[in-house]
Amino acid sequence: MVRQDTPSKVQLYVLGLLARYGPQHGYQLKQRVNDQVADFARIELGNIYYHLGRMEQAGLVQATREQEGRRPERAVYAITADGERAFEQMLEQALQSEYWAEFTIDAALYFVDRLAAPGRQLGEALARRERKLDDVLAFLREHRDQVLKHIPAPGRVTAAALFRHHELHYEAELSWVRESMQSFERHARSRSRKGKP
Repeated sequence: MVRQDTPSKVQLYVLGLLARYGPQHGYQLKQRVNDQVADFARIELGNIYYHLGRMEQAGLVQATREQEGRRPERAVYAITADGERAFEQMLEQALQSEYWAEFTIDAALYFVDRLAAPGRQLGEALARRERKLDDVLAFLREHRDQVLKHIPAPGRVTAAALFRHHELHYEAELSWVRESMQSFERHARSRSRKGKP
């Protein structure tokens, strides 16, 4: 799956986490993204510091420096009034967003006849996809229960809805894979009975 770290997406989540949990240093933000957001937003954790710097330059966050004992100095980021306004605008845009489903596997299926051993290669690819989707769904369901314990009550209902949204998408993909495998197997059996390769 291609990760799409658009600045607005990273900023939306970082500003939201700062608004919800208060001032945090970069490592805390990375952990929150990894622990609470990674199931439904593909964000490269290493990019968070870059975006924090950009948001600080834009006046969306303010950094204060702190030092604990002999540890190196670190920046603690807080959302500013401009950041709150920008965050609200981003939320409005996100609520109005639309998407068009596009799957890379569709190109492979469209040109499957160009493969050296189309039936075998397609069967193996779909079987791998089926196993991967089973694993993703199992992880998502287990992780959902862990994450929801750590989200404050006002956000828990919507977070549960987010998890369900992704769960339904993966379930639909898994159903499609299984249906396609059966369809391709029936087609292959039919061709072999007719003596076609």
